[in-house]
Amino acid sequence: MSRPTRGPASAAAARRALALLTPSVRGWVTDTFGTLTPPQAAAIPAIHGGEHVLISAPTGTGKTLAAFLAVLSELVAAHEAGTLGAGIQAVYVSPLRALGADVQRNLEGPLAEICRRVDTATEVAAAEEREPPIRVAQRTGDTTPTERRRLIARPPHVLVTTPESLAILLSTPSMVPHFRRVRWVIVDEVHALAGGKRGVHLALSLERLAAAAETDPVRVGLSATVAPLDVVARWLCGMDRTPRLVAWRAPRDAVFAVEAALAGEVVPNPQRVQRAVTRAVAERVSTERTTLVFTNTRGATERLAHRLRDRFDDADIAAHHSSLAREERLDVEERLRAGALRAVVTSTSLELGIDIGTVDEVLLVGSPRDVTRALQRIGRSGHRIDRHPRGRFIGTGVDDLLECLVVADRCRAGELDPVRVPQAPLDVLAQQLVGMAAVARWHDDDAFAVVRRAAPYATLTRADFDAVLDYLSDASEAMEERRVYAKLVREAGTFEARGRSVATIFYQNVGTIAGGASIRIKPRGSTTPIGTVEEDFLEQLKPGDRFLLGGRVWAFMYAQGMTAFVAPAAGRPTVPRWASEILPATAGVAWGVGVLRAQLRDVLLVGGAEAVAAVLAQRYDLGAADAAALAAYVATQQALSAIPDPDEIVVERWVDPDDERVLVHAVTSPLGRRANEALARAVTYRLGKGSVGLMVDDQAFALRVPRRAAWDDASLVRLFDPRGVRDDVRAAVARSDLWGRRFRAVAAVGLMLVKNYHGRAKFIGAMQMNARRIWTVLERERPDFPLVRETYRTVLEDDLDLPTVERWLERAAMRMSLRDLDGPPPFLFRLISAGTTDSMLLEERDAFLRRLWERAVAASGVAAGASAEPADDDASVLDLATTPA
Repeated sequence: MSRPTRGPASAAAARRALALLTPSVRGWVTDTFGTLTPPQAAAIPAIHGGEHVLISAPTGTGKTLAAFLAVLSELVAAHEAGTLGAGIQAVYVSPLRALGADVQRNLEGPLAEICRRVDTATEVAAAEEREPPIRVAQRTGDTTPTERRRLIARPPHVLVTTPESLAILLSTPSMVPHFRRVRWVIVDEVHALAGGKRGVHLALSLERLAAAAETDPVRVGLSATVAPLDVVARWLCGMDRTPRLVAWRAPRDAVFAVEAALAGEVVPNPQRVQRAVTRAVAERVSTERTTLVFTNTRGATERLAHRLRDRFDDADIAAHHSSLAREERLDVEERLRAGALRAVVTSTSLELGIDIGTVDEVLLVGSPRDVTRALQRIGRSGHRIDRHPRGRFIGTGVDDLLECLVVADRCRAGELDPVRVPQAPLDVLAQQLVGMAAVARWHDDDAFAVVRRAAPYATLTRADFDAVLDYLSDASEAMEERRVYAKLVREAGTFEARGRSVATIFYQNVGTIAGGASIRIKPRGSTTPIGTVEEDFLEQLKPGDRFLLGGRVWAFMYAQGMTAFVAPAAGRPTVPRWASEILPATAGVAWGVGVLRAQLRDVLLVGGAEAVAAVLAQRYDLGAADAAALAAYVATQQALSAIPDPDEIVVERWVDPDDERVLVHAVTSPLGRRANEALARAVTYRLGKGSVGLMVDDQAFALRVPRRAAWDDASLVRLFDPRGVRDDVRAAVARSDLWGRRFRAVAAVGLMLVKNYHGRAKFIGAMQMNARRIWTVLERERPDFPLVRETYRTVLEDDLDLPTVERWLERAAMRMSLRDLDGPPPFLFRLISAGTTDSMLLEERDAFLRRLWERAVAASGVAAGASAEPADDDASVLDLATTPA
């Protein structure tokens, strides 16, 4: 792997890169931009020379153009020489359809202008009456049937697509010949792909594309924020290619401000927090021309957009998230680009590089839990190389405020959490093998060689590969009784699809994005949907029930099939809950909170709470009231139970106030939820039948244990022994329902259970029941079955973070202590209250937290105040909990 190209580009480097471009492209660049940006000056010679390149540079530095300039230059040169010909020559892959649409639009304009520079006046006049000489077209899930047929009949020179649509095209016999002339593949926003199964799926598609092309295409990856670069570059390029790294960190002086929604309060009323968040956001929106507001869930986006509309003109505020209809999203994006909106509230759908015009400031309501995510969001402002991104974190509680400080600090330092690429997932392999078989008969050896060239499958064994083929070709009566039908036919070292329906199954179930059946929401009398909700939410609605979608209130009328009809309404709405919305803190952020707590403890022991407040104000530029509240929080914790170092095991226990026969044992472990879930399960397993309840968050976990099973010093040594922890986690999960729940998703990706068949979507409940039945049989009778083993791997390696647990136990097991307390200390309030939310109303939870805080303050003797304002019964939106839905 080549050494990264870093640092500023000289004028000479820019001139050398420009000289490689054709005169018409060079002239367009100099007339439009004056010169090249440093990433462009570094990338163009490499791409021109046929090197595979990963470009990592801040948002607004021209990465996309850096990838395309060399490509466009060669296409224009071929057009000038009359050798352009037909067929796809460049493929651009984006994780978002909207981003692809932006790129298509942003390519077609420059191409038209460049070609006008090349062609004579007569040719230009003629060209205006026909299609452009260099064609760009998009193929995504939004492409109409007419456009798809045109794509096959007359393919573009530049294809814009998504990972899933690329897999479909590579599995369509009439499209595969059009890929023979592909010379370049550009993958955008690689950080959003590489760390999950979707990225593994794309890595296999890239190898399939390389196999279909006459020459190995040049691969170019683009990302604003990603680490480690060498791992991501290997994921992009595969095992047989040497990538060049172009990494540039511009001196852009980004602003990362932090404030609390309610200044000076440690345990504020959650509904007051919502009002305060709305007020804080509205104040910032009022001072800027355009503001982008990020929340962490679609439900929070709906609530905040609805509240902001009460403060601004309805046309000035919009909501944008993935469950809104495409037409709704496109309308919001267009108005945002045109500067017609004061603010857009979104969850994750505008994080990536969609062209949204000029944004003055980005607000992050609540910690984004991830440094990469924070940088992506804040990078949406100041979206030019000569402007500075401006971001403001708005903490929704004292723990959230601490985490915001950590994320902002790591953003300034550029400390990114490393991408972890899943290793050889067998469900993804099964799906792609079906796609390969849909277009041709494959020799087993040839297919295995293609798969092994993808970096995630570099360690795949031939036995595992053959086991997946055996599963896909299993036509036994035992499998068919469970409605699992063979997809392939194997014969004499080859495999092919078992009938035409196999291709249909692949096309309709391609990809790795999990989720239940979505119900379309349409206004009565309209043909245009507003968006979607999940089926379990719809099942709870009665005619007349009101809910939010798109920041507006709708009344449910009736449902027909997979469509629900609604009418505009007013009054107090509920908020839909969508699955997979909890964002756990990354391991780096969780650890950073543990480190910050220990640092503030050290300051406290030397100079008291005033010194802590001063450090927070000076180092983090935190307001005086917020700094004082955090200082009181830290001082109260230290007075009741000493704050541990992050690599120290401290168990705090107290009598459960609801049952004096039970002791709550809480372990402070700043490892992130995924690691804490694994560690808690291991400890629970080692206790045997002694545990009666489990609570987990990013900073700690707690077990409710009968007094007779209370821990002692000897217990700690056994419970936190690093030896055998992996086996104990696996055994613990085997006793839970987690395997069965995860198996449904694995079986869907592996095409054992199909979500869609001939256009009909299966309800998630029915799929789950069938998955449980199949899992029960396979786990008992065929534990080596590929999708059973993939379920184990997914849970232990992707869902849980065992490596972090193992490393921590090796260090922390040397320092263990047990403390008896009268009740939970402040740092554990969030964990304990989260464990009560299933049985408590919001107001009860609020009162519970206040009682805990008042008791802690009284016991510690630390002067600290918290608002005693009663709950806001006039809240305009129900379900205002500040924790993710």
